Amino acid sequence: MPLGVGRPLRTLRGAFDDLLRSSEFAEAEQARVRFQITDTDLPLRVMPRLQERFPHAVVLEHDPASRSVPGTSDVAEALRSAETPLDLALRFWADQHGFEASDEEAAILQGALAAAGVEGHL
Repeated sequence: MPLGVGRPLRTLRGAFDDLLRSSEFAEAEQARVRFQITDTDLPLRVMPRLQERFPHAVVLEHDPASRSVPGTSDVAEALRSAETPLDLALRFWADQHGFEASDEEAAILQGALAAAGVEGHL
């Protein structure tokens, strides 16, 4: 007796708005779908919004195209070379977001470190 998997399986990769609106992805609306979202910042309520169009969405991955800051994923190297706690926080930011913090974001991180009583060198 042949057994199928029930629903087709699809992986869709792209910008969140494109995935929600483009007719290119209509064939996947009844499939089990793994999404790879390429937006720099992940929008709020991504999965529920995707499930409005793709009710059988099962996996969500955030893989921004801008994730290319060299050398940010080596934690040991970052610890060795960071001169201040702010340097370390900025390297962590870059590793998590895939791009350098803006001046405004760096000021917020600096303020958070000061509020936590973290000062000086590592």
